[in-house]
Amino acid sequence: MLKTFLKLNSIFTSSVSIVLFTLLSDSFFMDQFITIATFQYPHEAHIIQSKLEAADIKVFLKDELTVQSHNFLSNAVGGIKLQVRAADVPLAVALLREMGVNVEPQEESGGYYNWIDAKTNKIPILKHWAVELRAIFIIAFILISIVVIGGIIISIAQAPTEAEKQQMAQQREEERMEHLLYDYHYPKVDSLLESNPQQAINYSKRLLRTDYPKNAQLYSDIGYGYIALDSFDLAIRYMKASKSYGYSREDRSSAIAYCHIQLKEYEEAIELYKERASSNYKAYLAVSDVYLLQKDYKNAAKYLTTYLEKREDAYLLAYTEKDFQLLKLKRDSIKSLIKE
Repeated sequence: MLKTFLKLNSIFTSSVSIVLFTLLSDSFFMDQFITIATFQYPHEAHIIQSKLEAADIKVFLKDELTVQSHNFLSNAVGGIKLQVRAADVPLAVALLREMGVNVEPQEESGGYYNWIDAKTNKIPILKHWAVELRAIFIIAFILISIVVIGGIIISIAQAPTEAEKQQMAQQREEERMEHLLYDYHYPKVDSLLESNPQQAINYSKRLLRTDYPKNAQLYSDIGYGYIALDSFDLAIRYMKASKSYGYSREDRSSAIAYCHIQLKEYEEAIELYKERASSNYKAYLAVSDVYLLQKDYKNAAKYLTTYLEKREDAYLLAYTEKDFQLLKLKRDSIKSLIKE
């Protein structure tokens, strides 16, 4: 819509510029001059010209130069024609008659200036303007009206339908609910998880039932609440629901694996840690620890070795770190158990 208005404004500006240039051009006004008297000799025309111009009437002497150059052509060209603007014809004719000059208009003064003068000479303020300025004003008014009316029509045509209004209202409501979720509900749930996990669970479930069904993070928060209450079966169920709704944080997989470990479901925990290890080598350390819980020393040593190698690949000076040396000692201890 803005582009349309800019285009209309450009057209309007160009049109007004052209009209103003044309109206203010002398060549344009020349076509609007009316012959009101003719003279055979230039000096006769000059006397009348000076008196009319003294009355602020613009005069043009047509064929004056031709007659001055060749007096014998005066009759041939029809004499010197005294012309005034169409709007000045009534006053000029009256003055000529007062001076006893024979007034014989050679052209009809049916130009639109007379029409404009007749239509506007009783309008306050406007009637005091020159007829040319009145014409400019009328044309500008018409052009502005076209732009305004066109803008109104475009606005009506582009007004949203009821369905679009409902859709926009729904989008605004969804945005409001999302801001409320991030600015208020999530921080409150996090606070309750630390102080009162059961309240955090109840609050999150209420949000799922009312305003935010299938919200993955709320399912995850409920899972963490159940972990805090040592309800690991329920924690796994809500954590998996969170995953099904698109919540893919790595700590969620670790939390599920932790629950499996607490339930002594070691194979499920190992599978989750191995899945995570494909993108984060640190999970190999967790895999090793689970095998160690099962007293599977061979695999425990194997995955601990894999972790140490991956760590050295990621950081060449890893071997200088104290915890790295301790993990190597731990691996050696596990290997010694294999021999036994």
